Amino acid sequence: FHQRLGPPIGEIDLESIRISGFTAALRRQWPVLIEFSGCIERMRTPPERVAAIHALWSGAPDEVRAFFEVRPDGSFTLRKILVAAQP
Repeated sequence: FHQRLGPPIGEIDLESIRISGFTAALRRQWPVLIEFSGCIERMRTPPERVAAIHALWSGAPDEVRAFFEVRPDGSFTLRKILVAAQP
């Protein structure tokens, strides 16, 4: 049994902002590449944690790996968004 929390992968849910009494509009979104080797080096990630991260990515559903554009070296893409909200 798998229950998804929130909107489907890739969809932006502005409803929680609207429920709070704001109007909200997605103004922009763009990809940001997270280069894995540089990231784990900066964070001084221990080897066993690096292996665990690789295991999580390899065990993730195909739709998740596709959305994050996971690469063989562990690098992946995040999506940044800019939302405009007004009371």
